[in-house]
Amino acid sequence: MGIIRMTVLAALCLSAGARAQPDTKEMRTLKLRLKEAQLQLQQARAREQKTKTSVNEAKELYAEGLLNKTEMTREEELFELAQLEREQAEIALEKTRLTFLNDALHITLDKAALYRDDQGNKHVLLHLSNTSNTRKILDEAGEYSDTEKRDLVTIENLTVRILLDGKLIGRPFEKVIPLLPYRQRRQADFILQRDTDAVTVEMSYGDTTIVMPVFLEKEAKEDRVMIEAMLFSQEGELGTRIYYDLSLERFVEDNKSFALDILNLPGDYTYEFRELDSESGEGEQRVSQIRFKKDVTAKQIRLIINMPRELDKESLNSRISFFVVVLDRFARQRLSELKNAVAGRAVTAEELDSASVSHEKLELIPRGKAELTIVSSNLFHKGRIGEPVVFEYFIHNTGTVNLDRIRTELTLPLNWTATVAPHKDISVDVGAKEKIAVEAIPAIDAVAGDYEATIDATTMHEGREIEAVDKIMRIQLEGKSNFLIGAILMTVLIGMIVGVAVVTIRISRR
Repeated sequence: MGIIRMTVLAALCLSAGARAQPDTKEMRTLKLRLKEAQLQLQQARAREQKTKTSVNEAKELYAEGLLNKTEMTREEELFELAQLEREQAEIALEKTRLTFLNDALHITLDKAALYRDDQGNKHVLLHLSNTSNTRKILDEAGEYSDTEKRDLVTIENLTVRILLDGKLIGRPFEKVIPLLPYRQRRQADFILQRDTDAVTVEMSYGDTTIVMPVFLEKEAKEDRVMIEAMLFSQEGELGTRIYYDLSLERFVEDNKSFALDILNLPGDYTYEFRELDSESGEGEQRVSQIRFKKDVTAKQIRLIINMPRELDKESLNSRISFFVVVLDRFARQRLSELKNAVAGRAVTAEELDSASVSHEKLELIPRGKAELTIVSSNLFHKGRIGEPVVFEYFIHNTGTVNLDRIRTELTLPLNWTATVAPHKDISVDVGAKEKIAVEAIPAIDAVAGDYEATIDATTMHEGREIEAVDKIMRIQLEGKSNFLIGAILMTVLIGMIVGVAVVTIRISRR
């Protein structure tokens, strides 16, 4: 309140007068508090006047030499103390009157609405009214007209803020309403910087601060569903599925069904919509329509795009823009008319806005799938100590893009050596295979037994390392044959047989 109004309020006093209506308990309490403050001021003024008279008399006695300096000083101190008490009583009376005025002032938050503008921004719109109680202005003498009383409860420089968890979330951070007259309404509009259904409204004027947690009431200029994608632009490998999680919000609370559809998506791609089962809270249901019940204003939908297994090279790595749309029966008719008007051309966002069709623009970049597989018809081979073991395997391109600079490696047992041809800069087209020939030589000190060799293949594609699943080749080594010793043993054996035969014949002749 300005100085003029504080001066006017200071003139308010309690007097005995007839009232048209009996006082309430609250009003009687206010009057008693005011009367108490007035009595304290009267007492302080009386003490001040008494000490003033005493100090004047003391000055005369001091001038005649009948009062010493100490006594004179004590009288002056008593007078100064009485002056201070009187000033404090005046302040206390003024505070009491201002307290009455604060009790009379009141702001009502008529409405806290949540809505979206044409750009999709969420707003909080507050409707504030000055519902002050002019009866709490004590004026039994009838010194003020109704107009003057209404002026006294005009709220000046009302500052409004909205908060969430103690943090300002409105833009601008605060709104200042210069004047809020009695029985009038003002609005405070904020752009909401965080998604929420409830805020804390903080209002302050003078020394008063009001804090009100409120739930926001949703409003809409037209019945359109707002669609928001968590990730609106994604990349997808051929032959895979891409997921878009969509938040749907409607600002009209009634029962209504909407159809889901996709625009501008090439025919090579298929899609489906899924919604969480609201009754069981588990799993997803495939849907083509959704229903907003009266007490439900938000839904979570998942769009699944099935990537084709093959695309021509020109289509790979090219950005595809398309729209997900939510349609009531009227919007469906407007969209049908729009499609007829564009005659097969892709629909634009501006045209959907003009037709009042709820939409969200999504993007998809198809990427080729890089995949390598090691193929071998036989993962078990036999060999002999000191002799090379020869086998082969294939590098199979099981992805959807041609691959080059493939490198294959063979991890052998300790001290084994091998020749792998080819082993690097291998190129394999989609679906093709490249044969790799291997000649593995066992270590000099190798003994008979089972050994393992690991085959792997790697390459780089678009900055990512592509690695095939390792294959393990099992090799069984057998002991080396000694033909010389075998021949000698065979000769000796034959000689012994011949010798025994000769001796037998001679004995038989005798």
